[in-house]
Amino acid sequence: MKKLMLLVLFCVFLLTSCDGNGSDVIYDLNPIELRIKVLDKNGQNMLDSKSLAYDQTFIHHTSITIQSKTYYLGDLEEEDLKPSTRAYYEPFHGMMIRHRKDITYAVVGPFMADYNWRQEKVAINWGDGSKDYLQFSSIVHYKKNGEPSFHRKYLFNGVDSTDIFEEKGYITLYK
Repeated sequence: MKKLMLLVLFCVFLLTSCDGNGSDVIYDLNPIELRIKVLDKNGQNMLDSKSLAYDQTFIHHTSITIQSKTYYLGDLEEEDLKPSTRAYYEPFHGMMIRHRKDITYAVVGPFMADYNWRQEKVAINWGDGSKDYLQFSSIVHYKKNGEPSFHRKYLFNGVDSTDIFEEKGYITLYK
């Protein structure tokens, strides 16, 4: 009787531990970041403190407005989390200056990738008094094997910029 009971428990364990799709892969989803490279008329980066076009007043007066909240442009210090885990979600920073691969960007975000963003609107209030508008949608679908699939669309000032953001990773703006 004990052997039968153990066999039944073992079978129940096997049936409940398998999801049936044959995959035990856990997918990391990179957060969505909207990167903008800001150049002056001479092609110099206005956000890079090493550039001749760097303007601290421009930076100090630059902000974004999203979901009725305003966030001023700041400088994001890169740091490694210890320990780094797969379950970590980076918090929303608003709009930050980030230096990556020898390019300095204004980065809006990060936005969680496993959330469905529908026509999220971001107003960019530049330090020179001008405005630009970003709008993005990101819908995540999961295939039967658990693999994520995304449908994303990016508009910059009402113009579809999806290909630019997806291929280059950033948009270039001249001020």
